[in-house]
Amino acid sequence: RLGQRSAQKEFVAFTIPKTKETQEALRQRKMKNDVPGPGVYDMKRYGDDLGAEKTKTMERALRKGTRCWASGQYSHIYQCMKPRSNSMPTLPTAEAVAGKTTKQPAQEPAAQTPTA
Repeated sequence: RLGQRSAQKEFVAFTIPKTKETQEALRQRKMKNDVPGPGVYDMKRYGDDLGAEKTKTMERALRKGTRCWASGQYSHIYQCMKPRSNSMPTLPTAEAVAGKTTKQPAQEPAAQTPTA
């Protein structure tokens, strides 16, 4: 009867449609497509932009040539720390020191005579 379930087993049948084009034709169509393949373009990832904002501000500061806000204070400190020209004694040069050591006569051990 119509509308009632039957006691017979029903086997489910699936139909798989055939492809419209062959694998070679599909490969040729994909090669002629305008989309670039893998590895041709850079993919955006999570860690790529983490330091981008800081890098951008650093490059902008380098282009502008920004100065330190306390540069006047630093120059004043270093000028105060600079020694005056007459406050430090002058040290002898290396040549003068080397000349003094070579001018001294060397004592020979054979020249000394024992006294009795």
